[in-house]
Amino acid sequence: MMNLDHVIQNFMNQDNNLGHRMRTAVTYTNAVKAGEISEGEYQDLMEDLRRLDAIQLTADELDQKIAFDNCIKVLMSVPI
Repeated sequence: MMNLDHVIQNFMNQDNNLGHRMRTAVTYTNAVKAGEISEGEYQDLMEDLRRLDAIQLTADELDQKIAFDNCIKVLMSVPI
């Protein structure tokens, strides 16, 4: 089984909607760790990233959406 850091890095290396959203998620995670945003703001922002309109996604991205959603859920559940 892949570790979370590896999965995140794989998403970040993609030049598509999910890659962009994962890079944004990492930015939010770093911001909450640095005290730049509150935990509540972090949870709200991360939840917004999970809400992808399927119409925006390519077929390949649709296959990856489940993994992306699970990755965001794990990031949101990890204690900061």
